[in-house]
Amino acid sequence: MMNQLTRFTLLTGFVLSQAVASNAADPGESDYYQIDAIPMPDGVVVETSGIEMLPNGKLAICGRRGNVYVLSDPFGPPDKI
Repeated sequence: MMNQLTRFTLLTGFVLSQAVASNAADPGESDYYQIDAIPMPDGVVVETSGIEMLPNGKLAICGRRGNVYVLSDPFGPPDKI
């Protein structure tokens, strides 16, 4: 009888610990990547269709309407891009 009680107690403890662990907050995107907001000029809508690092260190972003934007310092502070 004691062996069954011990098994039941251990099993219950294991199940409860798994339930608590599964309720822990899932990691969000910001836990893996730094997200910086880049200020856009008024009236500009970018529907990005491609991004490419250029050999000179600049970043080219092309939109689906044919426009191309080149960021001079893509890894600098967002307000200086």
